Amino acid sequence: MAKRSKKNARDLNRTRQNILDAAAKEFAEHGLSGARVDVISARARVNKAMIYYVFGGKEDLHLAVLESLFEEKTKNLDNYILAPNLSRQEFFVMLNNYFEAFLERKDYARILLSDIATGGKALHRLYKKRPELFKIFRQISQLINESTSRGLIRKIDADKGLTLIILLIAVLACAFPLTDLVRPKGSVEYKNLSNPEKWKIFLAELLERIIFARSPGKIER
Repeated sequence: MAKRSKKNARDLNRTRQNILDAAAKEFAEHGLSGARVDVISARARVNKAMIYYVFGGKEDLHLAVLESLFEEKTKNLDNYILAPNLSRQEFFVMLNNYFEAFLERKDYARILLSDIATGGKALHRLYKKRPELFKIFRQISQLINESTSRGLIRKIDADKGLTLIILLIAVLACAFPLTDLVRPKGSVEYKNLSNPEKWKIFLAELLERIIFARSPGKIER
């Protein structure tokens, strides 16, 4: 009986992840209002009733996709933010990991930006449900403020700076298919614009000039 129970739990977790993956693609392509549960069920190869059983309605499924995104992103940041100090290099490694995660799952970036563009209703619901998922961003802001007060970095509004960086990374992850609108495909300029590694270097250089121009060492607590 115990073995059967464990197998059922594993099967349910696998089904849940399949639904989340399928839903992420559907929400990324059509937004919350345009997404269809029957399409998600077909993509996940599950009965539509199973989706309602596991997640509830479409809005609850959309919330679960966002929740999965935040769990993944904050996990990538924890080791850096919880460290006793954060070097300049570690700061950029942290941002690079964040960028890579969005590049790997562009559908999550599109869902995040879509919710922001329509008023952030799902993000506010997620904040009420799981406020701890947002705690890490306050920790980063606090770290920036403390470093500013010690004269280690330029004086900036930490919350605005952090928000801008996160939004910029999410936008860039979605913007690569649009680079042919700026430069023709096949041109040297197009290859430069559509190269994620070159964007990482550009962002690092930009932040270096804006934030770290006066910071020769570590960002300490």
